[in-house]
Amino acid sequence: MPDADIIILSWGRIGDTLDAIRSALDQDGADISVIVVDQGSEPESLTRLSDYCVQRSEVRLIANARNVGVPGGRNQGAAAGGSETIIILDNDAVFASPQCVRRAVERLRSQPEIGALSFAVECFDRLDGVATPDLSSWVYGARNAVEWWRKCFQERKFVGVGAALRRSAFEEVGGFDPGLFFLHEEEDLSERLINRG
Repeated sequence: MPDADIIILSWGRIGDTLDAIRSALDQDGADISVIVVDQGSEPESLTRLSDYCVQRSEVRLIANARNVGVPGGRNQGAAAGGSETIIILDNDAVFASPQCVRRAVERLRSQPEIGALSFAVECFDRLDGVATPDLSSWVYGARNAVEWWRKCFQERKFVGVGAALRRSAFEEVGGFDPGLFFLHEEEDLSERLINRG
């Protein structure tokens, strides 16, 4: 069984999705599987995605006829895996380094009280070569993003651009609420994880 299942949702933007998959496959130090859930991309795009995925044994493609929503698609991807750690990665994001998944798996293993980890989200385009936080993904209240984005801290929610979930906790609370379709699904899951301790 892999250490982590990396779940990537796809709906159009196949070039971005392929970059996200390549980033996942480049992860080092952790045995991974990649589960791509396509949410009804146009046939030409889906063919391009399928042609790429079928050539890689670590990648599984699930092709939905229609968009079942972000939480529904993530639940579907999680159900297709079985690893101890579920990693969610938006299809317009890439891992900042080849050690991201390994470090997340190690953190969850060493701290059993943690149900979810949110990755620091960096803007893809660097300003004058300097890494900056993605402010559109900063959901951590009054904390100044520039000051806090590289620090480790406890919070009451995570951001789904990139996150690691403990499978046992995820399954215990019933996964994401598919009725939310898009937005607030991470906050809802976080509240249920917190309520379960």
